[in-house]
Amino acid sequence: MRFKVKRCGRRPANRHQCIRVYRDLVQRVHVPIRTLDLLRLLQSGVFLVVDADDRSQPVACAYVEQRGFRAYLGMLSVDPVRQGTGLGRQMMTAVEQYCRGHRVRSIDIRILSLRPELPPFYRKLNFVEEGTAPYENPKSTRPGHFLLMSKNLD
Repeated sequence: MRFKVKRCGRRPANRHQCIRVYRDLVQRVHVPIRTLDLLRLLQSGVFLVVDADDRSQPVACAYVEQRGFRAYLGMLSVDPVRQGTGLGRQMMTAVEQYCRGHRVRSIDIRILSLRPELPPFYRKLNFVEEGTAPYENPKSTRPGHFLLMSKNLD
């Protein structure tokens, strides 16, 4: 597979692509988000997207929002069929390159405690734990919290 990251979301003409990415990929892994909320996210951040070689569908994506010299990374998603192939690590490398190119010095993430496989993945990428935050979802049948992690890019 060729690895080529593209951005979507800043220009109105390609916002429909981000909505497609969200529906095709992110919703399979994360809690659903309303289209209106997604459009609000796209006004302050971008999705970095990797398509399959035949460009038929996205296989990985991540939401990045710059906040001064920091960036928030959310909704990193890899097609479940392709998980374990190194695509998540490659996507993180692309996120870091994007952030460095925008003078970002550190990346912040929130990980849901209900996904115990995620903290070890991010620790291997040199993210460190910074604390916790409440997780409130009335549809969730299990209690949980967010684990806050960050990575210094300097």
